[in-house]
Amino acid sequence: MGFSNPSEAVGKSFELPGTKKGNIVGVIKDFHFTSLQNKIEPVVLHIWPWLNYLLIRTDEKNVPATIINIKSIWNEFDPVNPFEFSLLSDNFNQFYIEDRKLEKVSAGFTIIALILACMGLFSLSAYIVERRTKEIGIYKVFGASVSEIFGVQLKEFVLLVLIGMLIAFPAGYFAMSGWLQNYAYRIEPGIRTFILAGSISLITAIFAISYHVIKAAFTNPVDSLMYE
Repeated sequence: MGFSNPSEAVGKSFELPGTKKGNIVGVIKDFHFTSLQNKIEPVVLHIWPWLNYLLIRTDEKNVPATIINIKSIWNEFDPVNPFEFSLLSDNFNQFYIEDRKLEKVSAGFTIIALILACMGLFSLSAYIVERRTKEIGIYKVFGASVSEIFGVQLKEFVLLVLIGMLIAFPAGYFAMSGWLQNYAYRIEPGIRTFILAGSISLITAIFAISYHVIKAAFTNPVDSLMYE
């Protein structure tokens, strides 16, 4: 409107196309009235006395009872037109239906991927430990402790997980950044997210392979050397 200070607009006349001319009674801060995918645009709050809907601020503690009371009052003053309502929170949630669907699909595929990865690591560790049964037995004969044997066997699997992270992290960063570009106001993928994901991956991998490695480490070296 050309004012250097918003407070200067208070009391000035203003007219929207197709409406009556009125005075500005107040100026409010910018707020989101559409999806966060869109930038905040100018908005004018205007009373439309010929429209039959109301905006009511209610207590969130007992919404059903509040709606029943509002409906009874509505029917008292306007028994002809049916009472219809929607919660503002539900209206805003409509903006993010697709995001909610994407969230559920992503979570489902993530769980499936984790299960398959754990099964693969579990099977791979069983295969590798079985092939190294005699090697583990020789380690024990020469006085290696269970923790030392576990550490030696664990290094190989940890290396594989780290290689996988080097491939997954850049791909994940670019995928998340591309998706966030749909939003006018957004966060940037931070290092904490990848540290957390990497930590979970390592812990999951360790748990998946620990059973076979520890079992082999506790095996009597005589039985290990007699293997096959």
